[in-house]
Amino acid sequence: MRVDIEAAGYQAYPDVSVVCPPVEGKSTDVISNPVLVVEVLSPSTADFDRGTKFGHYRKIPSLKEYIVLWQDQPRAEQHVRTEDGLWLLREIVGVDQSIQLASIGAAIAMADIYDKVVFPEIERTE
Repeated sequence: MRVDIEAAGYQAYPDVSVVCPPVEGKSTDVISNPVLVVEVLSPSTADFDRGTKFGHYRKIPSLKEYIVLWQDQPRAEQHVRTEDGLWLLREIVGVDQSIQLASIGAAIAMADIYDKVVFPEIERTE
């Protein structure tokens, strides 16, 4: 579904979005009140997703959580909006970790997110 960010005059197609009823949007394929948005980073979009696009998403009053996931390593950045409107960052690294999704009262294991993903070998210098 497309996410309409009216305050930014911008629409986006996040990789994952979660909305709690009632669903709001200008049409059946558009939502304007997600509580959680997830983006999977690629080399060509990483800076935009973590910068300008996150700036747009922060203008959504209903948004409580924004997560970015790396493709090439088991790593996530979790941004959570506090009661006073500040955004807190938590970095999660490793398949043995999990993400506590405050926006929907659930948790997801990094091992489940990255199930069947084969990571490239990391060069080691000694």
